[in-house]
Amino acid sequence: MRMTSRSITTAFLLCLACGDSGGGDSSASGSDTGDTGGTAGTTMTASASATSAGSASMTGASTSADTGTSAGTMAEGSTGGPDGSGGGTTGGGGTTGGDGSTGGTGGGMCVDDPTPPGGNQCPAECTGGCHQNNTLCVIECIGDTACEGQDIVCPPDFACQVICDGLDACDSGTITCPTMYACEIQCTGDTDACGDQNIMCPDATCTIDCDGDVCQGANVQCGDGPCSGTCNGSMPTFDCGNSCECNEC
Repeated sequence: MRMTSRSITTAFLLCLACGDSGGGDSSASGSDTGDTGGTAGTTMTASASATSAGSASMTGASTSADTGTSAGTMAEGSTGGPDGSGGGTTGGGGTTGGDGSTGGTGGGMCVDDPTPPGGNQCPAECTGGCHQNNTLCVIECIGDTACEGQDIVCPPDFACQVICDGLDACDSGTITCPTMYACEIQCTGDTDACGDQNIMCPDATCTIDCDGDVCQGANVQCGDGPCSGTCNGSMPTFDCGNSCECNEC
């Protein structure tokens, strides 16, 4: 078939038109593909970011919880909560509970003894005289059976010291301390210096010293104040009652 120049030119233009159309489609497809790829890439990046953020959040929570656990352990060994705040709070409470703890035998908190007013004159029962600016009364029962079976009563406005020295010096009977002021009983010398003695302590400091076999059968009735014994030999019994601090021999 013989083609003219005009036919050749027309065929050439048709080919160019096909090429433009194909290129356009191809370009469009490429664009679409690129857009799709870009979208996918964005989606993957966002997902990765979300995953990373989630991991960081979980790590932070774990770290915070561990920190809370450490804080709780330092205070009292309590474990922090999932958000880490519980450990510190609980630990603080544990510390407070620890501070509230109190050991020993006693009914309450001891206070300082009040100062006795004493008096211008020394009472007659203070056979050992008055001391410390007439605020301490000393009652002496020195010698065998010196005060045996007697009821010894300390004067009310003085601190009191009773000395029982000798065989049966203060055997049986009672010793009544002042109600509000310190009282000390000294038992020494020989057997039963304070044997079978009933000692009535005040609401202040009360002490009994037993040196040797001198306090067999004695009984100490404590008041509200500190109540204690020092014994080298026989020991009295103690009724601690409401004593704020009771220390038997």
